[in-house]
Amino acid sequence: MLSKIQSDVKTAESQVNNYLLSQINAKDLKFTDVEPKVVAPTSYVLTGQDYKADVFLAAFNKSSDAEIVVGGRTLPVENGLGKYVDRPSSEGVKKWGGVIKVKDPEDPTKVKEYPFEAEYIAAKPAAVVSPTKMNVFYIGPENPVSISVPGVPNNKVVASISGGGGTLTKNPKGTGADYIVKVTQQGEATISIIADMDGKKINMGAMKFRVKRVPDPVAKIAGKREGPMQKNALIAQSAVIAELENFDFEIYYKVTKFKMSLYPKGKDPIELESNNNLITANMKAALSKARAGDKVYFEYIKAVGPDGGTRSIPSVNFTIQ
Repeated sequence: MLSKIQSDVKTAESQVNNYLLSQINAKDLKFTDVEPKVVAPTSYVLTGQDYKADVFLAAFNKSSDAEIVVGGRTLPVENGLGKYVDRPSSEGVKKWGGVIKVKDPEDPTKVKEYPFEAEYIAAKPAAVVSPTKMNVFYIGPENPVSISVPGVPNNKVVASISGGGGTLTKNPKGTGADYIVKVTQQGEATISIIADMDGKKINMGAMKFRVKRVPDPVAKIAGKREGPMQKNALIAQSAVIAELENFDFEIYYKVTKFKMSLYPKGKDPIELESNNNLITANMKAALSKARAGDKVYFEYIKAVGPDGGTRSIPSVNFTIQ
């Protein structure tokens, strides 16, 4: 009895295939084969995103001489199937399409055209390396960050910041994934990311950053902080400069005041003040009378940075040669 049922099933399957081959678009096209096809908008799916696909039987002609044209270019055809290959050079949704041209079986002098459209998403290969002890935003400078979700166009990604008195804006000079973060309060800030996938807002997670003050600068004169210096070389300098050493951001501090103390051998010290970063005429006059071995201290130095705060920075000390 079971073998009889199996035989009937195979017979029915054969009849269905024959019917599909002979009747699908019978007046327009001739088909020799059918096979199952699965067509999905994308093969890249993230957790929380629906995977959707159309499943159907496709009829085609292995010996077909159909012409498939995409973007003015004729595709190679193998066993009745056009072979399309594209190599995107940028991210985002890539739309493509063309037309399939086949001869009319009833009138070979005529050609029937069947337009089609398709799309896919191109994304850069991505790897994420997060040094958990170095995720830092600094108060004052613009902190650049790049935010993206693999497989999702940049215009479908929304980022926000909380904590640290922070703001997050697109970098006008960068790519669609580049942002600028500015923070005003020490502590912690969090960047959260939402992706728009098929009309649904999907939470992609968040990353926390420490918010810190920019390190204190150091004072320099003629590029030096201490040591021996020729008297004429010191007199030739015009200002006390504040610099940040071993820091990746281009941040500038300006000295707003300092005191110079000159200690001549066997004489009383001379103390003079400047209310900006300039070495005054009185200071240079005093230095012109210095002798080898005299000590010079530039101290009580104050400097202001991009955050508007005043810093007290270490002194600069020299010995006249």
